[in-house]
Amino acid sequence: AIIKDKTILLIDDVTTTGATIQACCSALLSAGAKKIFAMTLARSVIGDDLPPVPDQMVEDSQPVQSLY
Repeated sequence: AIIKDKTILLIDDVTTTGATIQACCSALLSAGAKKIFAMTLARSVIGDDLPPVPDQMVEDSQPVQSLY
């Protein structure tokens, strides 16, 4: 399989609840991915009822200082 034992970088343009990233990560892990990094370009905030991002989604996250 193409995914088995691979490290994956998943990029999403906008994250609201994180459901898309979670679903993709679940599918990739089921397909045998070894490690997954997820990156989003923007986070949409809808009022105060936005659920917190699960700890496993932000593990080892570092702010990007510079792209160049």
